[in-house]
Amino acid sequence: PSRPPPRRSPPPPTIPPHPPHTPPPPPPPPPPPPPPPQQQHHPPFTMSVVSIDVAPPAAFMSVLFSGVATAIGFAVERFKVNEMLTEVLLDGSAQKATSLFYLGIFLSAVLNLYLAARTAGARAAYGLPLPFMYPCAANKQCASKDAAAYMSVVRGHENYLEFLPLFLVFACVNFFSLRLHAFAAVVSLVFVASRLLYALGYSSGKVNLRLPGFLFSV
Repeated sequence: PSRPPPRRSPPPPTIPPHPPHTPPPPPPPPPPPPPPPQQQHHPPFTMSVVSIDVAPPAAFMSVLFSGVATAIGFAVERFKVNEMLTEVLLDGSAQKATSLFYLGIFLSAVLNLYLAARTAGARAAYGLPLPFMYPCAANKQCASKDAAAYMSVVRGHENYLEFLPLFLVFACVNFFSLRLHAFAAVVSLVFVASRLLYALGYSSGKVNLRLPGFLFSV
């Protein structure tokens, strides 16, 4: 008798292949930061700059100023300038001369306060923080808006302080020691007015405009 064919086992079930792992998409980039607010800049200021290539020797300048002062003193004594000023401008009144002299000394102090206030205002206007005095010392801390314009105001005050002790000494010597009351009074007022003209001309944008005030004050 024939045997039955062998029973075949069913094929194993096919397992679909695992899909490859794909990383998730990167997050979208953050939005750009908003632009910084526009800062209000100081109005543009055109400042002339004068370069000094060769500075005169200090000894020469000292001798020159001493010679000029001696010549002026000799001229005042020789041509009786004090007596002439007393008669022409002060009607021969020594009391008026004394009052004008003290007025000149007082105005020199007022001018110093005014120039100091202008320097403080320039510090705020041109963005120079304390304790820095000059823009070159503060360039790592802040940017000065206009270094030349700021320095023109500062130099107007500094130069006044450089000449103020000389003015006070010469004025007092002429008034109290030489008894040139009218001359000392008139020169004091001229000095204060010239120094104000010097500072305003210096900070006007053209530094050469300081020269008339400088010459009159000397």
